[in-house]
Amino acid sequence: GTTLLRLMFQNHPNIAIPYESHFITKYHSQLTEYGDLNDDVNLRKLIDDILNEDLILKWDHSFSSETILLSIKTRTIDNVFRAIYDDYRKGKKKARWGDKSDYLDRLHIIQEMFPDAVFIHIIRDGRDVASSVLKQPWGPKDIIQAAEWWAQHVILGRRMGAMLEPTKYTEVKFEDLVSDTENQLRRLCNFIGEEFSEEMLD
Repeated sequence: GTTLLRLMFQNHPNIAIPYESHFITKYHSQLTEYGDLNDDVNLRKLIDDILNEDLILKWDHSFSSETILLSIKTRTIDNVFRAIYDDYRKGKKKARWGDKSDYLDRLHIIQEMFPDAVFIHIIRDGRDVASSVLKQPWGPKDIIQAAEWWAQHVILGRRMGAMLEPTKYTEVKFEDLVSDTENQLRRLCNFIGEEFSEEMLD
């Protein structure tokens, strides 16, 4: 479901959303290991480590660590990520960027790093999710564990979302996105402050 929604938004003329990250909060929590980012050596090491993440190597974009480094005015972890995502969106000739990742238990960290962020929580029928995650090497071992895993994640996401302002968090059911695509996309575009584009339906 997250992949489908990402591709729909990626087709919007103003929005660029790359392949998932999942590593933003990792670097936020490990930042002290890099020392003072005003030191070029430290900042370059941080940028290089991020750009060599397995997941970022799957993005449909080529990065230059030097270009990223030179584009960062204030040397903070959030600005490092802004520079990386800005480089991606510029490559796609888009006005804004987004991210497709499961940060349900870390929404507060993402919100702290990116105060203007808005969150869309896509929820799929638990039976389909359980069937899917059982096939994953990292997934639960049986249907009961899979059902509990799904329930815990949905509850967690909703509780974290409830801590945000209503203008910052919304939900969409996967089944509604599939059966009532245009209306759901119009609603989600309105939520993020963009006009709906027919191209999203492609």
